[in-house]
Amino acid sequence: MDEAVLEGTGSGGILSPGYLREAPLSSYLDEDERAVFVRSNTKRGVTRRHVDGASERRFTPGEDYRAFALVTDARLLFVVGDNDEDGDWSVAIDLADIEIVEHSEGLLANGLALTTRSDAVWQFGCRDDLADLAAYVDAASMAWLRVESHLEDARKLVVDAGEHREAREYDAALGRLTAATEETAAARREERAFAADGVAAMATRIERAEARVREAKIETLRGRAVHRIDRAEELWRDDAYEAAYG
Repeated sequence: MDEAVLEGTGSGGILSPGYLREAPLSSYLDEDERAVFVRSNTKRGVTRRHVDGASERRFTPGEDYRAFALVTDARLLFVVGDNDEDGDWSVAIDLADIEIVEHSEGLLANGLALTTRSDAVWQFGCRDDLADLAAYVDAASMAWLRVESHLEDARKLVVDAGEHREAREYDAALGRLTAATEETAAARREERAFAADGVAAMATRIERAEARVREAKIETLRGRAVHRIDRAEELWRDDAYEAAYG
């Protein structure tokens, strides 16, 4: 990764390409996000259209500026320098929202096409090779989808456990939370399979899910204990001493 590309700003000239007008690429990164690939073009910019071909729009860089495709371990960002001479333009796409990744090779330029869950197709072209970038985005999007699927299943199980807890079905609630723990563990395995040293953004989401499961388990155990005490007191008042101590 060329740090000059991430940190550069300003227009270029005859011998050097420009960057962005207002702020460097690095300013678009979240605190726990790691840049993996960056590619650029000076004229083609970025195109967005609907999968049916409607509503096509092109975002092109101003003179002596560039359009960038920045891939991180969590998102893909398109940033266009001085778009329509009205400042920099950008869009961020979560990798988990990308459904189809395609790339093409040509004599004068290579192309990248991404289709998202919202049926938007984003196209970006440049002279640099895009094969490795496309392969990474494809693998990363699938990894994110699997992680998000496990975390969504864990969330549903926590909600289900809460309903059982409200109904005083504590064993059933704990069973749901055990299953939720298995889902968060599966999400963690997916994270490690994708990147041995982990992905900070994935880890943050997994840790939040793990915390929700732990809190729900504590609340369930507390509820079960209170219920048992209340039940024992009722039996004691009814002189059912043996059952009260059972």
